[in-house]
Amino acid sequence: MKTRITSTLLLAASLLALASGGASADTKVFQAASICTGGKQSNFNINGTIFNDSLTLPVTVLCAINRDRTDAKPSSVQISVIDNSSLLIGDGNFACSLLPMSRFGQPNASGATVTTSGTNSAGQILTVPSPAFVPNDGTLTLKCKIPRRGAGDPNSLIGSIKVVEPEPTN
Repeated sequence: MKTRITSTLLLAASLLALASGGASADTKVFQAASICTGGKQSNFNINGTIFNDSLTLPVTVLCAINRDRTDAKPSSVQISVIDNSSLLIGDGNFACSLLPMSRFGQPNASGATVTTSGTNSAGQILTVPSPAFVPNDGTLTLKCKIPRRGAGDPNSLIGSIKVVEPEPTN
């Protein structure tokens, strides 16, 4: 009887794994310093962050979004940020958007911009939607403005970038 129950449970678990396998997504997480340019990289690139240590000016960062599939755009791009800005000087928010680029480096359109709200955060995840049009043979660039840091505060930074693509249908 024990063997029969075990066999039934193993069969059920196998069927569940097969059924859920088609619905999973291809997820990649990158350290910001490995795919972004602009800003400053963390000391000796130990933790892979890109940061802004300025007390007065924001910095713009561009990140190449690696795509495994050219027949479908990413379902989401999530950016882990820490906003240590102050509202005393300028706009103290992160602002990130995805730009679809042609193979020749020309922007095709601009996606929606997602921003943080608040200051001195322990960390937030910004989910940037994919633009309506992404060329099959093009690339995506994530463009983020890292705000200045407040006086006496740690640096504002991008920690990691998570790209989720749908699984192939074939």
